[in-house]
Amino acid sequence: MRKSLRYGFWIVTIGILASHAFAQGGKVIRPENPIVTAKMAEIRALQERARVLLRSDQIEQAITVLREATAIEASLVDGTWGLSGQELARLYVKLGRTEEALEAYRMLFRWDKAGWVPTGWDLVGPRIPTMEYAILLAKAGRSEDAKAMYYSELRRFNGGGRFKEPVPFLVVFDPEPEGVYWEYSPERLEAAALMIVALEGGTVDFVTREQTPTRDILRRVRALAPDWFYPVMYLAAQNWRYRQGPELLALAESLARPGLERDLIAKYRLELAEHKAIIEAEDTPDAPDERPMLEGCARRSRMQCLRPNETILRRLSR
Repeated sequence: MRKSLRYGFWIVTIGILASHAFAQGGKVIRPENPIVTAKMAEIRALQERARVLLRSDQIEQAITVLREATAIEASLVDGTWGLSGQELARLYVKLGRTEEALEAYRMLFRWDKAGWVPTGWDLVGPRIPTMEYAILLAKAGRSEDAKAMYYSELRRFNGGGRFKEPVPFLVVFDPEPEGVYWEYSPERLEAAALMIVALEGGTVDFVTREQTPTRDILRRVRALAPDWFYPVMYLAAQNWRYRQGPELLALAESLARPGLERDLIAKYRLELAEHKAIIEAEDTPDAPDERPMLEGCARRSRMQCLRPNETILRRLSR
């Protein structure tokens, strides 16, 4: 009897402790580190100071403040810069200070694993700046480095099953039977990289904290690659319920190259017809617009050209 009471006491005790150990969403509550908390508060204060300076066009002063913030960030995240470092890199790009910008981007990334990993977590760093870095490398004439950064993000792009990818993204700059091969040029790499930025939701302005409209990114992509079917296809997928949807799909078909690109659009049409039939049968007009085409993940995971080049990526990260 005493043994069972002791057992019951410990069960209740463990339950009480567990209820205090977990926060909402099932995450374990850990005691705050006062040093880390103080540093984070200092980073936020410096970032706000930088925003104030940028609003009044005091660029050099803002750079000085952001450099202070990046030094603190580096002490917290294994020497890698965070948001302050991203904005510092972007400021250098705007000012045309390419070498400083390249070094700032380099400090955002670190090599984590060697060898091919399907999820692509070999280069750790922020997602959108991966493509910004690739574009800057291309403009600086470093084509192999630019491709390596671009491919790094395509490996990560497979994460999560790409549930909102109605047409697979398959552009690569090396001959590859599983993808759509483009002859390399800085402009073409920029177009492909910016399309990924659009698919990932775009960027947030540091000063205004407003999201860059996807249409603005797509406008730039179309200017760089007016004969590319994918940005038009993306807009068609977003608007297929409305009048412009069929028109955009027809335009995408006219732009698509024979072979894989046209095959993908044909598959999309079949998926779309099935989706419409289900919506009509179930009387669910507000059903989500997009159906994933999982072929993209499968093809990217088989692409030989997407295997990480450790030598280059180590050079491009701190």
